[in-house]
Amino acid sequence: MRQTKTQTTNFDYCLDLEQFVDDPSCVLGPSVIINEVTWMGTEISFSDEWIELRNTTGADIDLTGWTLNAQDGTPSVNLSGTILANGYFLLERTDDNSVPGILADQIYSGGLGNNPNGEFLELKNNENNLIDSVDGSSGWLAGNNTTKQTMSLCSDVWQDSSQAGGTPRAANVCEGTSLPPEAGGILIYKYADLDGDIRSEEHTSELQSH
Repeated sequence: MRQTKTQTTNFDYCLDLEQFVDDPSCVLGPSVIINEVTWMGTEISFSDEWIELRNTTGADIDLTGWTLNAQDGTPSVNLSGTILANGYFLLERTDDNSVPGILADQIYSGGLGNNPNGEFLELKNNENNLIDSVDGSSGWLAGNNTTKQTMSLCSDVWQDSSQAGGTPRAANVCEGTSLPPEAGGILIYKYADLDGDIRSEEHTSELQSH
């Protein structure tokens, strides 16, 4: 079932600024969005949960002081590090094994609620302004606990990922779409490591079009 994503920007806060560009959260909607949620875990373990953020701007954004919290208190993540321009930020639960072969940008603790409930997630910046949110409190908006397809945002609509495990730290591919052709079947992950150096990894995808 497809559900439209609701994006939230604190427009009153933005209007108080002399120029919107003073804060990236005021530029054409949310600067950083919640982009993919693996609330169901993986085929290896139900506890291998991860969440992906995406930078929608052309500038790097320091996430120091930002938070990603569920309204019920778990998980509650104090973010740190940098999300690169037009890049992705991968949060893995408990350890760096939730996504084998891809380094997490940050490790967090606390499991996501499973269906039929879910979570209401809120992303706030270092000024405690709401940047983005996902209301899955009455049940997650997409994703499949049986097939382990992730909850992925495609064209501002939450959909099931095209394959089990989704596309961590890469462009989302949802049901009915195929792998972007520019990589020729190779997904290229770019990220900043803990020292701030830019790294890249290549992974062959088995993604098939539907």
